[in-house]
Amino acid sequence: MSSFVTKHHAALLAVALGLCAAPTVALGAPHGEGRPGAAAKGDDVYPEEANAEGRRERRFPMEGKRFLELVNKRLQGFEQRLDERLKKHKLPAALEREIRAEAARSEAQVREAARKAAADSKVTKDEAWEVRELALELREQARAKYGPKVRAARRHQSVGGPGPKQG
Repeated sequence: MSSFVTKHHAALLAVALGLCAAPTVALGAPHGEGRPGAAAKGDDVYPEEANAEGRRERRFPMEGKRFLELVNKRLQGFEQRLDERLKKHKLPAALEREIRAEAARSEAQVREAARKAAADSKVTKDEAWEVRELALELREQARAKYGPKVRAARRHQSVGGPGPKQG
């Protein structure tokens, strides 16, 4: 297997391990159809106005309950994507358990930060950014910790595969 393909698969899994980066989309990215946790175009649960680019804007200060709902939706989508990618890459069971445990710890940290931000029932933009920054930091830590392990596991799996074509 070429090193490009191995690096490509490792990069895909690193994206899958973007632990808890999910709340970043909930804090202001456009809604897309077919994404887990994305609102439908006609969703009037939280009325929002579209800006010039047609993107919905999050208004701050936001109700704490609404913020927690958005974070939880994004974390559920993250869990689904993680499950799909772990099934696709077929890692050793021990490594998969380790990755899932790390994901659970990171999710708990993000949920706790979101709860603290929503404690006074209003979430300011600065508080939301603090939750986002925590999520991004946890993602980078997970990539640094598990990227090499995943690449090594993928290389080990490819060793027993068919060799190069002959003749």
